[in-house]
Amino acid sequence: MIVNKAQEASVFHDLKIFILLGVIMVAVVALLLIAFVITRHLSPKTSDQIKDQLKSIKQKWTWNLTIRTFDISYLQLVITCGTQFAIWHQGSIYGDVADQRWALGLGIIAGLVPVVYTKVLHDNGDKLQNKEIRDKF
Repeated sequence: MIVNKAQEASVFHDLKIFILLGVIMVAVVALLLIAFVITRHLSPKTSDQIKDQLKSIKQKWTWNLTIRTFDISYLQLVITCGTQFAIWHQGSIYGDVADQRWALGLGIIAGLVPVVYTKVLHDNGDKLQNKEIRDKF
C-alpha cells in the first residue's frame, strides 16, 4: 500500500494528539489527588464531607451499573433466543439442534424473569417504602 507524506504525517499527528490528551488527563487526576491531600491535611471536616460524597457516588454508580449490566445481558439473551427461533422457523442450514434446544430453554427462563419480578414487586409493593426492605433489595 502506497501512502503519501501527508497521510503518513497524519498518523503521527493523531498520535501526538492522543499523547497530549493522555498527559492532560494524568495531570488533572494528579492535581485532584494533590488537592485532596492538601484539603485533608488542612481541613479534616471538609475531607470527611468529600469522602462521604465519594462514598455516596460509588454506591449509586455500583448499583446503577449492576442493574444496567443485568438489563443489557437480559436483552442480549432475548435477542439471541429470538435469532435462534428465527433460524429454526426458516429451516435454515445454519440451524443446529443443540442451539435450538439451548434457545428454547433460555427462552423459557427469559420469559419467566419478568413474571418472577412482577410477583416479587406485587407481594412487596406496600413494603417497598420501608428503609429495611429497600436496603434488603
